[in-house]
Amino acid sequence: MRDFLDIAEDLMRDRASGVDHAAFARVFEGIHHLRRAHSNAQLDVQNIETVLAAFEMAELFGTLGDMAPEDVKKLSASMRTLIVDTIENRIQFKRGTASLEPPRTYSWLALLCKQMLDDGKPPTIITFNYDTALDYALHYYRANPSYCLDGAEPNGVRLLKLHGSLNWATSPDAPEEIVALPWSQLTGSMHLGSSETLSVPVSKFLGKLGDKYARRPVIVAPSWSKLPSYQLLAPVWRRAARELRDAEYIDVAGFSLAASDGFFQMLYGIGTTGRARIRRFAVADPNIEEIRDRFENLLGQAALPQFKPVDEYFDGFVENHLRHAWGYPTYPLHHYY
Repeated sequence: MRDFLDIAEDLMRDRASGVDHAAFARVFEGIHHLRRAHSNAQLDVQNIETVLAAFEMAELFGTLGDMAPEDVKKLSASMRTLIVDTIENRIQFKRGTASLEPPRTYSWLALLCKQMLDDGKPPTIITFNYDTALDYALHYYRANPSYCLDGAEPNGVRLLKLHGSLNWATSPDAPEEIVALPWSQLTGSMHLGSSETLSVPVSKFLGKLGDKYARRPVIVAPSWSKLPSYQLLAPVWRRAARELRDAEYIDVAGFSLAASDGFFQMLYGIGTTGRARIRRFAVADPNIEEIRDRFENLLGQAALPQFKPVDEYFDGFVENHLRHAWGYPTYPLHHYY
């Protein structure tokens, strides 16, 4: 997150990158106008989700500095294009013998989920990521990711993507409905080529769902109101609240609990009002001392004694801590490779 916009700007300057250069340029012009307001307001213009939320509000108000009104109307769509293009350019999959292989860390996490699923203890993953690296890893190891988009009882690993996903689309005929593109449809038509690694333009395949589906993925800003996104994602959010209500063990990685996302703080506060007693609340972050106060302020008196700060990156947390904490000290790799 810290260098997302730097990477996006590099892609914009690279004429061979294949990104939508006009959309990228419009985004950075909008950020320029946000920076001009910095002396009068505190806005984290290095955070893409804060910028997206600001752009949505600018569209609602119809103004952003002296930016042309017709460009203001296109800001949030351009920001979503930038997010999608940047993620799809930067996330690399390894070419296997007959198919793509997931990124290493997501392989470890997916294998862990597969073990729990086989033991009748399906885990729940709540994420704010838009990318599909974990989705594909779960598919690859036959762990059956369930997005809980329709409110039905899930079958498999519950993968709750609270801010949307690159492989989700909406239909013009039913704009209140989200449809997920299955990985089996996507990978079945891919040409792997001869390169050792490759990016996967997931959004470009949304048309395989049918001509009536929009080609832009469902990407939601973390603003407090979520604006029209509420009805779209309500089943996912309800499921997330239910899972938090019943959770005894909560492990957090790759999430710094930004002060701007009051939505999650309210989700956690309401979601954890059930009868379950939290036995572990672990948080992994390489800058844990900088953010531990945020989580300690989030937790109530009953949960605070179970708070376990871990000075670790996401990959190290998955490989070195989670499998032991969940009771699976080894990975049965020979079953899957």
